[in-house]
Amino acid sequence: MVPTFLVKLLAGVTGRTFSRVAIDQSAAGFTLLGAKATGKTWKLHYLTGTLTPGGSLQVVSNDADAGTGTDENLTGDMPLGANGGCPVGPLYAPDFCPTGTISEALGIRTTTGAFKGYAVVSTD
Repeated sequence: MVPTFLVKLLAGVTGRTFSRVAIDQSAAGFTLLGAKATGKTWKLHYLTGTLTPGGSLQVVSNDADAGTGTDENLTGDMPLGANGGCPVGPLYAPDFCPTGTISEALGIRTTTGAFKGYAVVSTD
């Protein structure tokens, strides 16, 4: 469930469609948060969860929905200890959110660990 405070903060944002995305990786790698759509951009507003075992996580824009294309890193490498939490956000002002490249997919890429949690994303 999206936290009530986040719903209230995002209520004033117009021109974007918001989605809550469950993340349940079974192993390290790429997980799609928003599929590529011609002329559209994805923004990450909130990300929370844990990584088991420890590893690192990056938010990326990729030119393939499967994450097989070239990554554009939207955040730095965020190292997390085993079962360490990863809060990103809440970032309700669209101008301050990690933003994917136009017409590219938005996702997370993990190394070593599997991430389990959820994200709130939007597209224009």
